[in-house]
Amino acid sequence: MDQTGIAFPPLNVRGQTNYYSIKEVIPTSQPEVWLKKHVLIRDEKPTVAGVLLFADEPQSLIPKRCGIKIYRYKTREPEGFRSALAFDPKTIEGCLYNQIKEAVSTTTEIAENIPRLGDDALEQIKYQTKPCTRS
Repeated sequence: MDQTGIAFPPLNVRGQTNYYSIKEVIPTSQPEVWLKKHVLIRDEKPTVAGVLLFADEPQSLIPKRCGIKIYRYKTREPEGFRSALAFDPKTIEGCLYNQIKEAVSTTTEIAENIPRLGDDALEQIKYQTKPCTRS
């Protein structure tokens, strides 16, 4: 167990099915060295950050509060309430990279399906998406 009280298995980067995405993110041919340098591995075990970033399903190791819930309320009240939910909350899980991509995509889709009042009638919203670029 680490200081969080979570028992992590020893890290086997090459055995991970998510290894390819690790290779996309880590700018070196030796992922273990980079992960240790950035304190994502400690004592041959992943830290909480390492699990959240690179585990296929971090929710299986950290079952509480490591996913994203997306809600939409059909109300003008400052706080939402259950009867004003537009749909059942959407849960997004997986590694953080996938959660972020899916949350942006889902939020964009939801927002684009909400018409806005234009000059003459209701209009659909269309968000411009541009790819992320690394510097």
